[in-house]
Amino acid sequence: MILSTKTLYAICAVAIFAGGMSLGWKMRAPKPGKLDPPAAAVRQSDGSLILEHKPDPSAKPAQEIPKGSVVERIVYVTVKPRASGVDPLPMIGDVQQVVVVPAVATPCPPVRVDLTLIRQLDQTRRVIVSSPDGEVIGGLDVPVEAAPEQRVQKWAVTGLIGYDFRQRCRVYGAMASRSDGPFVVQTGFIGQTAFVGMGVRF
Repeated sequence: MILSTKTLYAICAVAIFAGGMSLGWKMRAPKPGKLDPPAAAVRQSDGSLILEHKPDPSAKPAQEIPKGSVVERIVYVTVKPRASGVDPLPMIGDVQQVVVVPAVATPCPPVRVDLTLIRQLDQTRRVIVSSPDGEVIGGLDVPVEAAPEQRVQKWAVTGLIGYDFRQRCRVYGAMASRSDGPFVVQTGFIGQTAFVGMGVRF
């Protein structure tokens, strides 16, 4: 079977178009962002601690992660409990009561708390908490700043001006284009010529 020249041209055009689409799609694919640089821990004047920053893409969370969620950040803190203060002894009239206190109190060992920030399928964030040293009985995750909404601009309208060398006059027109992912569809006119086009953004 011998293909005609027009058929070969058509096949080549389709192959080039498909290759351009594929290349544009790969070039438009989102690239992984950069992790924040390492930073040392900082003790603040109020006693709080800005945790050490140590990026590690291979780090594994200590908890089970819900299916479909993405781990964004892994945090753990180690807390040394303070000795409980001595409450004033109760008074009855002018007489202070006598309370027997153990001579030596056993200090509480440090407690580790593991936290994992995840991004769910609906793009909301949740915090998972666990501790190898005890049972987590409560807590609160308080979002403060709303994530900015990324509005995708799909439509564009353009005014055109050109010069017709055959008629030796200036011509005007307009073009509308719509983007969907890496693909762009355009239509419009200039002078007495209308056109439709399709392309790839990269």
